[in-house]
Amino acid sequence: MVKTVNEKSGVGAINECGICGPVPAKPSVKGGQQQANLFEEAMQQQANTFWIRCDLCNRWYHGKCVNVEEYESALIDEFHCGCCTVTKGPTTMKQVLLDHRYSFEDATQMNKPTQIGTKRFIEEFKKKSESIPLATEEHVITVEDGYKFAETFNRKDVWKQLYLISSVDGLGLQLPEKGFSLKNCVDVVGVNRMVDTIDVYKQHTYQMSFGRFYELFMAKERPRLYNILSLEFSNSKRYANLTYDNQQKYS
Repeated sequence: MVKTVNEKSGVGAINECGICGPVPAKPSVKGGQQQANLFEEAMQQQANTFWIRCDLCNRWYHGKCVNVEEYESALIDEFHCGCCTVTKGPTTMKQVLLDHRYSFEDATQMNKPTQIGTKRFIEEFKKKSESIPLATEEHVITVEDGYKFAETFNRKDVWKQLYLISSVDGLGLQLPEKGFSLKNCVDVVGVNRMVDTIDVYKQHTYQMSFGRFYELFMAKERPRLYNILSLEFSNSKRYANLTYDNQQKYS
């Protein structure tokens, strides 16, 4: 059974990667400030490192060193490192036997009820949603803009109705121009940016590179369904440059 560790969880007993070698040792006082700074930088990089252990030789590896991302670990049955792959064959993946349980590989859960968020749950919910009547004026309040919303919305009242705000004016929001796509977002943030995602069918969170998320999003077939939980990039240098370019374009 595949075993993984993410250093941010506080489990820090692993001190050597089977490919890139040992974790840097803490320098002595005689090492000087430069050595101390290098060690601190290495530890910061290590703080969010994902590790995976070979099920055959029991060596630990950085996920990035063996091209395995954290989200993939939930899909692996047995992980084989490069050396063991040569003699014992490649990594094996879990079989998807169930579409209604988080433990999709466990056939003993066949007769258990459907869990929220699983593929079957979503498909059944989509069918039920077709019979849900459209919202009426009784359920939706339409306002002209953010200023009108501020006038009509009472924060002390129980929020029983939906608000449809026709214009972003007065909301303090800045929306990207029309046509701004996920690919544009990747270009701004970068493919190596790690993002927190949720495997919807399994209802479990994992880290994933933004580039890998984009590949999965654009794939013709999606055996798994992933959502990004949060992505903030308005303070990044790339976004600032993009905003400046747009200002120049329309000035």
